[in-house]
Amino acid sequence: MTADNKIFYGSIFTMAWSVMLEEGMQTAVSYVDSAMVGRLGAYASAAVGITQTPQWLIWGLLRAAGIGLLAYVAQAVGAGDWDKVRRAGSQALLLTLLGGPILGVPACLLARRIPIWMGAGSDIRDVAGEYLFILCLPMLFRGATVILGSVLRGTGDMRTPMLVSVSVNIFKIILNLFLIYPTRVITLGGLSLRMLGLGWGVRGAAISSVIAIAAGGVLMTVAFCRHDAFSLRGSSLRPDGEVLRYVRRVGVPAAAQHVIICSAFIMFVTLVTHLGTKALAAHTIANTAEEAFYIPAYGLQAVASTMAGMALGAGDERRLDRVTSALSRIAFLLLAGLGALLFILPTQMMRIFTPDAEVIWQGARVLRIIALSEPFFGVMTVAEGLFRGVGDMKAPLYIALVCMWGIRVFGTWLCLSVFHLGLGAVWCCMLADNLTRCALFIWRIRSGRWKRGLTFAPAEN
Repeated sequence: MTADNKIFYGSIFTMAWSVMLEEGMQTAVSYVDSAMVGRLGAYASAAVGITQTPQWLIWGLLRAAGIGLLAYVAQAVGAGDWDKVRRAGSQALLLTLLGGPILGVPACLLARRIPIWMGAGSDIRDVAGEYLFILCLPMLFRGATVILGSVLRGTGDMRTPMLVSVSVNIFKIILNLFLIYPTRVITLGGLSLRMLGLGWGVRGAAISSVIAIAAGGVLMTVAFCRHDAFSLRGSSLRPDGEVLRYVRRVGVPAAAQHVIICSAFIMFVTLVTHLGTKALAAHTIANTAEEAFYIPAYGLQAVASTMAGMALGAGDERRLDRVTSALSRIAFLLLAGLGALLFILPTQMMRIFTPDAEVIWQGARVLRIIALSEPFFGVMTVAEGLFRGVGDMKAPLYIALVCMWGIRVFGTWLCLSVFHLGLGAVWCCMLADNLTRCALFIWRIRSGRWKRGLTFAPAEN
């Protein structure tokens, strides 16, 4: 390997490992959280599961602003314009202060109605509504974590958001131990210990999340203010037209894409609820189990966004093409290996979260189905990261509209309402969605159309 290749792949690894560790910790916490809630019964897993998509919808709108800011900052760093980076930092604070309350207030007001609209059974409506309401309370702190973390990643600093995330998630697990279960006796190495607990069940899981989210928001804000690239001296929280116009140009399509995906997921989950509480619990837990196998994809997606933005800022088309090719290959190979592992061990994955034999059986079946799409999901995720980095969000928007609604939702409706099939058919629709989206992203990249509006320096002979 040449010295240039060592530097190039070394920079990929340096950025990727931090994001992968962060994603891995979040997934581990999601695993532990689901397992803890799952011990309360299938009703608890279903109640928490039915609120996942509304959460993604609400918080994803904050993430859309973060996508626009990350692209702006990465391109400014690539161009060596640190004044733009500082200005983007002040706008990140402004959007955090505005976005949190604007999203948080209506989310809290509607939280108890959302599970009803999604078709939740009477046995889980109240629990799900209360859980979602509690999670919507710390929206300002959620905004700080998402938006300020995005601009830090735009500078290439993946380590700071990772450290905040790891610390907060460890804190959340500790809180879970005391808030979910009542006081009980546990056995460790032959020793019997009395563990204190409040026994709040699903409510306790929500409260531990709220405390952790608030802590994460505070830590991320402190880290942001101390970062060299975002000195607040002389900065203003007044709206900056140039920065906000760019964020709007990138963020609005990103938000629209997110709404399309999440609304499709909501309709998707609503259709699955008609299969019953056991099937919904299996669907929810299988989704959680699958998350671990997405860690490399999301890590490489963050790297793709930052490196593509920096390459564009530097006007280096050759570097952009190199980033595209290298990250796509790495994603395919990593996710292919993980997909094979998921195909071999689905039952063991399901047993982590629930002792219910029927839920385990249904979940293991569908995990084997979706395992076939893992390498293609990796390529698709990296491609989306590339488009984010260069500010091209229209193509992902249209692809999401066609695949999520045309394949996943409509296909699921046909399978359940017309042909009266089960959960396996639902996940076949998910498989078809992932494969089609990957094919469309590859076609978009190979056509070269995504680079037509970008500005590059003349190639050297």
